[in-house]
Amino acid sequence: MRLPFNFELARATKQVSLKNVFENDSRTLMVWLHTHITKNNRAHSQPNVRVAFREVSSSELSDYIVYKDAPITALGQLRIGGVWKDGFCRSQAVFKEANFEVNFSEDGWRFTSFSKKENPPYDWKSYPLDYQLDKNQFLEFTLKGGRRLVVPCLEFFLSLLRAISRDQACTNNLSLVWIK
Repeated sequence: MRLPFNFELARATKQVSLKNVFENDSRTLMVWLHTHITKNNRAHSQPNVRVAFREVSSSELSDYIVYKDAPITALGQLRIGGVWKDGFCRSQAVFKEANFEVNFSEDGWRFTSFSKKENPPYDWKSYPLDYQLDKNQFLEFTLKGGRRLVVPCLEFFLSLLRAISRDQACTNNLSLVWIK
């Protein structure tokens, strides 16, 4: 199922190169999801992260997902919605920003995935992954009024690390360190 490409794009502010991740791939690819951490088989090496991409054309996104492994330290450059070509980030999808009041207590959130057939994280058609029973984990927060906020786990913790690295006040987020 091809997806409409209805994202506003902002030109990349820095010329970031990850040619070792993209090698000789000349397709235009959009970061879709950080799926999971994988072991790097080279001795004394940092772990890799499997990143899911969709190919971009002028009016739509491909119906298939391309996977690439990247060093975990490259996650800051491989932001969801980033558009890459020839190993360089060319632009970034502009997403609407919103503030949410979330509850970090035990009954305010849960882990979820599509592998659990009941109560999927979201409507599959709105943001399809590669497999109907995908095992990627999401954090689901219960919001006031019965709504839900669903965030990919790796993206959530990456946002936390960005906030810490910029010395922003993130005391609410720091309470998540205890997760089992």
